[in-house]
Amino acid sequence: MVVQALMAEHGMSQRRACTASGIARSTLRYRPTARNDSGVITFIQTHMALNPRHGFGLLYDSARHQGKPWGKTVLWRVYCELRLNLPRRGKKRLPARIKLNRPGYRGGRLV
Repeated sequence: MVVQALMAEHGMSQRRACTASGIARSTLRYRPTARNDSGVITFIQTHMALNPRHGFGLLYDSARHQGKPWGKTVLWRVYCELRLNLPRRGKKRLPARIKLNRPGYRGGRLV
């Protein structure tokens, strides 16, 4: 990393190396926390097993009604990880109408 190289090669302090490279000092100490989404996953899977036609909105409303502690962002992230956010299939298009030439009619009108 740039900061360690500046500290080793030029004998700079961590504060000076971070300032020179334009990196915040807090990024050196950052350690991401592991997420435990097992409760959210079981809730979503049981809800969707009981209500397969419900989308995310009704799932979120159900979680709020049951007093679950997860917010909308957590639910949406896990919902997408479970690949439940796939777009719905659209309606089929009707075939083009074929106009028939009937005797006594021209352009669909009686002559």
